[in-house]
Amino acid sequence: MLQADLLEKLTETKYLSETNYVSYRAIMRLFYLEHQKMHYQLDKDTVLQLLRDHPMFAEYTAAQLTVDLDQLTAWKNLTTVQDPHRHYTIADFKNRRFQYMMSPAAVEIERMKRLDGRAEADIIEALTFATTDGFWKSNIRSTKKFREKFETLIVQSRAKQARNARQGHGNPFNQFQNRQDYDIAELERSLVENIGKGEA
Repeated sequence: MLQADLLEKLTETKYLSETNYVSYRAIMRLFYLEHQKMHYQLDKDTVLQLLRDHPMFAEYTAAQLTVDLDQLTAWKNLTTVQDPHRHYTIADFKNRRFQYMMSPAAVEIERMKRLDGRAEADIIEALTFATTDGFWKSNIRSTKKFREKFETLIVQSRAKQARNARQGHGNPFNQFQNRQDYDIAELERSLVENIGKGEA
């Protein structure tokens, strides 16, 4: 079950390709920008307001945000911290609020995109290779290690694809390389304007 264990450890990349990837990526982008400003913890109301500042999320609801935050927490992109305010009644305790912060692994993934200039399709391709290759699947045990070895992984992945192509096999990564559903660059520029790392 080594490969399954590794995939469990690297669920932090799932938001790059899942069905709701627009909202997932926007949320993680917001957290990363705030993380850079040393605003490490955000409550739900703050996240919702920052998202709604962008026209794409003008109709985004608190219920949708709750679902998305819960999913990102399940994938270990975000961790929760209970609001430090004291609870004076049982009702207060039951309705206690949480603040959210990026996990160290998620910070590394965002650094790969923002600092290293890695394309999301390339990150997915390298991860797919890392989790299926006989050698790498037992040696990449964290997103920090994945980031360190990215260049080697992508080169080896491309070499394997070239060999498979010569042998008549299809390229399993093409599905990630032509996403044209929306302009992520424009979205991110607007997010940066509107709102103005973690594992070392």
